[in-house]
Amino acid sequence: MRTLLALTITTLLLAGCSSGAATTATTTKAGADASADLACIHYSNVTQDVHDGILTDAELREKWKEINDTASVSTTPGIAVNARAALAAISTGTVAEFAVAVQAFSDACAAVAH
Repeated sequence: MRTLLALTITTLLLAGCSSGAATTATTTKAGADASADLACIHYSNVTQDVHDGILTDAELREKWKEINDTASVSTTPGIAVNARAALAAISTGTVAEFAVAVQAFSDACAAVAH
């Protein structure tokens, strides 16, 4: 599992960098709902925790469960479906699927200025 964590760290850092991870809810474009805002902010915080090296594999999965729980009620395009895909991928241990889902979630957050 340490290999999974190392790969997810790299994935999250790359996705976080491409999305401009440090944001606030006041930068949201029209059309984003509160659940999308909260899920994207939580994702940004998790990305920073991964960068700082303070999450175990189990904690990272739990953080994605929290992101998914928040995102699941969002109607903002790409938020709920990609959070769910990332949780499913990290739960099964499929790093390639996780990387794709995280990037898609990051892109959905970037689309609403997160």
